[in-house]
Amino acid sequence: MIERTIEMLQREIPFRYQRVDKTSHEQAKQLYRQADIIVDQIITGSYGLLCVESMAFGKPVIAYVRDDLMSRYPTQPPICNASPDTFYDVLKSLLLSPETRFQKGVESRKFTEDYHDSMKVGGRLLEIYGQLTSG
Repeated sequence: MIERTIEMLQREIPFRYQRVDKTSHEQAKQLYRQADIIVDQIITGSYGLLCVESMAFGKPVIAYVRDDLMSRYPTQPPICNASPDTFYDVLKSLLLSPETRFQKGVESRKFTEDYHDSMKVGGRLLEIYGQLTSG
């Protein structure tokens, strides 16, 4: 579905698409660093490690996060939220707006620093473990 949508958009807007699979993690990360837009999961309803890594590289990421999960995050992730029904419009909008891509990239990097930094996450886990063991 993603690739069909990309093929349709490539008839309207010239852009290069590269599927990343069957490659080492190091090679994949290099490709992510070079990308302008990353597409993650658009069916599952939650974002995964690819999304976090891509946001850490300062990239705008298209992924689908269900509404009931979005409200559970401490703040809304700067993900370009797209379901299979909205993927075409979300991708087209990003392709046509370098400013939006840049801004989402900046927001993405900040979000990972604030919410996915290993020291912060580790510290929070220690707090939780301490509460569980002291009660």
